[in-house]
This record gives sequence, C-alpha cells and structure tokens, in this order.
Amino acid sequence: MIYDMDFSKNIKISDELTDTTVIWRYCSLEKFFSLIFNEEIYFSKICDLIDEYEGSLPAEYGTFYCTSKLIGGKSNSYKSLRDNRKQDLLHLEQWPKDALKVFVNCWTKHKGESYALWRIYTNINSGIAIKSTVGRLKTAVVLDGNILNISPLDYKPNKNKIFELDTIVTRKKGFYEFENEVRLFVKSDNESLKFKVNIYELISEIILSPLMPAYTKDIVKAIIELKTPKLYEKIKVSAIKIRKNK
Repeated sequence: MIYDMDFSKNIKISDELTDTTVIWRYCSLEKFFSLIFNEEIYFSKICDLIDEYEGSLPAEYGTFYCTSKLIGGKSNSYKSLRDNRKQDLLHLEQWPKDALKVFVNCWTKHKGESYALWRIYTNINSGIAIKSTVGRLKTAVVLDGNILNISPLDYKPNKNKIFELDTIVTRKKGFYEFENEVRLFVKSDNESLKFKVNIYELISEIILSPLMPAYTKDIVKAIIELKTPKLYEKIKVSAIKIRKNK
C-alpha cells in the first residue's frame, strides 16, 4: 500500500483515500459525550480489540518464518532467502513486542448509514453516528510528535508475503469486510494514547440512532445545545426508518 506523507502534520495517508472520502464512527452516548466534552480521541491497543486475530500474526507469516529458520540452513537457496528477506524475519521476530505498542482508532467508509453497524457498535436505542471526512479528520487532530497513519483495511490474504507493520495492522479477516473499515494507527511506547481534536472541524454531522426514543433525543439535543452550541445545527435524524412493534 502506498502512503502520502503530510510532513506539516506528521500524518501518513493511504493513496486509496482522499480528503473528500466520507467516514463514519458509530459509538455509544457515553463515548460521544466524552469526545465532545474532552475534545479528545482515544486509541485502543490493537491486542485489546475483541477480534482475537487482531495483534496476532496470520498463519502464512508463521509458515514463512519456520521455513526460513529451519529448512536446510547450509543450502544456497536458504542463504539467498535469508539474504533477501532478512528484514522480514526481523519484523516477525519483533512483532510480539511491536504489537503491544500499536494503538488504533476505527472508522468506516460508507456513503451513507449502515444498519448493521448501528446494531453491532451501538446500543441502537441510544447510539450516535459521527459523520466526517478524511480531510476534516486530518485537519482536526492535534498530534504530539507521533506519526499518525490513516488507511483502509485489506480483507484479502497477504499473497505477496510482505511483513511490515503497516501491512499487518491494516489486514483483517474477510468476514469483517462489510465494515469497510478505515483505521487510524500509531506506534507508541505509552500505556494509553489519546490526542486532542478540534470537534467542530472533525464533525460534519451527528446522526441520532433510528430507534432512539423521542425523550432521549430531546435530552441529547439539550446537552449539545448547552455544552457545545455550535454543534447543535449538525444534529440529524437517521435516514433509516424502523417500524416499531405495537
């Protein structure tokens, strides 16, 4: 994957994304209010994500490693393999330690809302979807010396056997392909990671859950109007219409 580097912001962005790429983040009310009150985005360690494959090496990497280390060490073919893929072996040997230093923040790339993601990533009766763009995110985030990477995920096996951190962090099993994830990731020695963000620049729309009760909508709107009045005009009702059980 090819990245474009914005040296003024210390941000590397995949060439598959543009400033106008629309991205979404589905979250609970608690996480939404934390974002707008603290004006910070939080990153999770990749090895703490619910998917057990996150932060672990795919099987094809282990096969390459075992073959490279154990197969006839005195043969010319093995020597050539070691010479050509020495850096790959180093990445593999370092990965267990590197994985503990990788932090991620996950968005999704869709033109509109996703009912499936409402269901999976929010309490649908009280969830929020934040709509933004890659350009807005890039402008809004305030980094502290770290390099921020922004990339869509690849859901196909690593046939090219490229063993770099970027390749491992941006690959996921095919059964998650419907998420169409755009991932922010940072390598850091910190135990936790968060960055200040300009919420008014970041957020283009605040979408209320399609099943949010009217009284909850009123409370959410009142809090936003009181605490962050400039965001009030960005509140939208979900375009998804659900027939409620009578």
